[in-house]
Amino acid sequence: MPRYHYIAIAASGKKVKGAITAESPYSARKQLRVRSIHPSSVTEVSSRTENKTALFSIFGKRNKTQIIDFTKQMATLLTSGIKLTEALSVLTLQTSDVRFRNALCDIRDRVVTGESFTDALKDYSDYFDV
Repeated sequence: MPRYHYIAIAASGKKVKGAITAESPYSARKQLRVRSIHPSSVTEVSSRTENKTALFSIFGKRNKTQIIDFTKQMATLLTSGIKLTEALSVLTLQTSDVRFRNALCDIRDRVVTGESFTDALKDYSDYFDV
């Protein structure tokens, strides 16, 4: 299934960016609207672009402090009763590192579509040891 990058406005009124897997741009927009995210732009990501991103992430450095902070914040949110997808959304908005934010968006999108959290993390072994 193709992947799409999107720029949208969340229910909170904030601009959000992310990636989603869908059968078509229409399907991607529909999935976003179900989550109260109103897309202004949905563009298909070519496999060539994804390969460049993967190559770039291989050579990028993993910020251990960032991962530790993320893990602590995630634990706090989950312990307080926040749903996993909501916690991922909150932490995505708080992340300033673009590559890490995109990874979190993808992980959240995959969990929303029914994939397990562990399986979603496995594709980001440059950040998470699963």
